[in-house]
Amino acid sequence: MIPYDTPEARANIQRDLNVQPQEIIGITETNWCAYNYGDSARCRAVQGLGVLTTKGLVLSVYENKTYYRVFTLKAENTRCTHTITSKNTAEIFYAFTDNQAFMLAPITPGGQMNLPMKVKIYDYLSSQGAKKLIGSNVVLIKDTGEIAYSDSIILTVATPSPFPSSSPIYIMINPCDA
Repeated sequence: MIPYDTPEARANIQRDLNVQPQEIIGITETNWCAYNYGDSARCRAVQGLGVLTTKGLVLSVYENKTYYRVFTLKAENTRCTHTITSKNTAEIFYAFTDNQAFMLAPITPGGQMNLPMKVKIYDYLSSQGAKKLIGSNVVLIKDTGEIAYSDSIILTVATPSPFPSSSPIYIMINPCDA
């Protein structure tokens, strides 16, 4: 759990991330992934903090009692957003810029989707004319036609046995112009 709702935590967020109190629209824990187009579509989500301000969505991490800014997503740089059902549904969504894609999952301290903050973040990122893509038919990833192979060891009757596996390699693409 990342502290953000006490006066002390809020003061530290403002100081560490260099944001003014009047700029803050909302703060929530946010699991996120950043992808460069053409990179693997696999992601191990960063467990961080999303600070929505009038100047952008600050994606940060909290380490050694300090908040560190990693990315700032601005509405004017967001080309499109994508959600499967709607902005009002408890599900992750994506934001796409010219160079990167971001998977965003604003959550509560209990790990549930923070729907009020999701709506605020989605509305902010879509506010400067970003195309709103909705549905499961939107193509975000592309099969490269290549296969990744890996081996692991499993115990069968107390005897280690090799277990080979394979999976297709997918890369992230920009769906905004599709």
